[in-house]
Amino acid sequence: MISHEEIFPSEVKLPSFNSNAIEFSIGNIPGLSEHFIYANDDMFFGRPLIINDFFNEDGIPIIPYRKRKWSNPNIEFKIITFHNNKDDFAGFQFKAVTTNTACACESFFRRKMVGEYMHTPVPLTLSLFRRANGSFRKEIKSTIFSRFRSYKNYEMQLLMLLYGINTKLIAPVEITPDIASFVVVKKEGDIYLIPLTIKDPKFFCINVDLDKIRGKIQEWLEHRFPLKSSFEKCDYTLNSTVNNKTNFPNIYW
Repeated sequence: MISHEEIFPSEVKLPSFNSNAIEFSIGNIPGLSEHFIYANDDMFFGRPLIINDFFNEDGIPIIPYRKRKWSNPNIEFKIITFHNNKDDFAGFQFKAVTTNTACACESFFRRKMVGEYMHTPVPLTLSLFRRANGSFRKEIKSTIFSRFRSYKNYEMQLLMLLYGINTKLIAPVEITPDIASFVVVKKEGDIYLIPLTIKDPKFFCINVDLDKIRGKIQEWLEHRFPLKSSFEKCDYTLNSTVNNKTNFPNIYW
C-alpha cells in the first residue's frame, strides 16, 4: 500500500479523489522498478502469463490497443463538452478526457493520432513514463492539481500509448479476443454476458455499475479462481510516518 503523501508533490492538497491525478503520480512510488505493470481494480489476468506477454526481448512494453484514427480530436472535444453535463463522471467524462489527451498529443507531434487505449493492464517503463511526463508538463501538472476528476483532465494510459507509438518506445499490438475481453454490467441481466464473453483471454475487465450484483460477480470470480495466488496479501499496513515534504524529481514543471 502506498500513501498519497509518498507520491504527490507537497503543494497538492491531499488526499486526492482524482484517479487521473493518481495515475500520473505513480512514477514517484519509492523503489519502483524500471519495468512495471499498471492495472486498475476491475482488471483481471485470465490465464498464466510470462514476462514476454508484457515486454519484448529488448524490454520494450507491449501494449494492446485498437487502431482508432483520431480524425479531429480538438473539434470532437468541443462537441462532447458542449452537449453533455460536465459533472457527469461516467461515459461523458471518460470521452472528454481521452479526447483531450489525443488533442495534446496531436499538437505535440504535429500529426494525426492513431491508437486507442483498451482497458487492460499496461506494462510501462520509468524511462517512458518520465519522458512522456517531461514532454507534457503543463497538462500533467493541471491534472495532478485537480483534486477531483474533471473533463479538462488528461489520461495517463492513452498518453503513454500515443507517446510510445510516436517515439517507438512501446511495441503496440492490436487487440484480439485472445488478448482481452471487456464486459460492462449495467443491469442485472448483463451478468449472463460474463461467461459468454470471457473465454480464455490474457486479460479481462468487468465494469460494474450495480452494487446489488457485485456478490454474484464475486461468486463467479471465486469459481474461476478458487486458489489464492502467491502474491496476494490478506492484510495491508500503511506507513503512518510518511509525509509529502519529499523533494520530487522535477519531471512535471
